[in-house]
Amino acid sequence: MPTKKSSRSVAVTSYYQLQQSRRTKSLEQRLADDPPGGSMIYYWDPSSAQFLAADNVTVDPNVKTGTYVLQASVYNFHASSNDMNNLFSNNTNNVQINFRAEALQNGELITWIVNAALSTAQEFLGGSDNQSVSVGNSQNQLTNIPAPQDQITVSDGEVTISLGLQAQRKDGWWDKFLKAIGAVANSPMFAVVPMAKLIGQTVDAVTQMTDKIEEGENLVPILQGNKMDCEIYQTGTSVNPYVLRAGWWLMANYREISPYVDWNSKENLKQGIVLDFGSGQYDVIDNNNNHAPIDVTFAIIKLTLTTKTS
Repeated sequence: MPTKKSSRSVAVTSYYQLQQSRRTKSLEQRLADDPPGGSMIYYWDPSSAQFLAADNVTVDPNVKTGTYVLQASVYNFHASSNDMNNLFSNNTNNVQINFRAEALQNGELITWIVNAALSTAQEFLGGSDNQSVSVGNSQNQLTNIPAPQDQITVSDGEVTISLGLQAQRKDGWWDKFLKAIGAVANSPMFAVVPMAKLIGQTVDAVTQMTDKIEEGENLVPILQGNKMDCEIYQTGTSVNPYVLRAGWWLMANYREISPYVDWNSKENLKQGIVLDFGSGQYDVIDNNNNHAPIDVTFAIIKLTLTTKTS
């Protein structure tokens, strides 16, 4: 039987823009070295009312050893003024979302891939700057996998996740494909296509297919997601550099978010940069600047972990 570490050594493709976890590379280093389109991940810590850099998140002491089901929901996509002008102002592009999770089951690496499409039509834009697409309703779950046996299951406390967002031409082949097999009614997230419990050559086939789609459809990276190798409780043996907690997560363009970083607090966001629950828009606002939404391209994701009972 392969070891846990070697089992996770799988190929990834340009379509998902996946790279190894970057705990050893600071935001300051990334600003100097990395190309545009990259992202940083932050966890909303309710106890401190602050967004914590992913490096600084600690294990939830209430999450005990066991088997958990992971679910991910999109609550808001916000375009910066730059991306709004360049990508969305002429109403020709939608947002494509790609979510991926990997976990071991009985010694075998299992992969879940979810593709979704988010409309940026004028009727869905909101927030005080009219640059947000709020998806805070019952149709916002990326991981809506009906069969319980196919849901994202974390059995050993370790999971690898990634998220990527691209601009996609409206009514292109990919838009039509997603609508044909995963249409969602009455929601700006108008299509969700989950591919559950993929293994081995099936994963390779799916990623090769999506590579070809990327080449033909001219997808424009908006937020490129790195792999995050996580533990959800202290296993005692994990070498994963990140902790995954249930709750609210911010994925933000790393260049645009840099002015909001507190460089003296381990690259957490500044106090006063908060998640606005009151409006139902789930914007990230700056309480130090008249509660205005930050001028950053970002997505708000809610992760839940529930104990698997059977």
